[in-house]
Amino acid sequence: RIKDLVSLICKKMDVSFNDSVEISPGRPGQDTTYNLSFTKTAKRLNWKPRIKLEKGIGEVAKWINESWSEIQKYPLEYIHKK
Repeated sequence: RIKDLVSLICKKMDVSFNDSVEISPGRPGQDTTYNLSFTKTAKRLNWKPRIKLEKGIGEVAKWINESWSEIQKYPLEYIHKK
């Protein structure tokens, strides 16, 4: 589930899930949960991950912490390019 992934990221970043995430109320007609799986991708592309998700998230969290002063120089706004 997406919530589990975000919880893992918060844990690796040493931040509180509850302080970092705002759970929005459900909307009529919307799914209540979203699941993640790479099974279809792995099968179609004959692919498999080289490292476990938790280790990869930990490596990214470490890189962010080590690079934070550089990362802060960039804007937070996402601009979708067509």
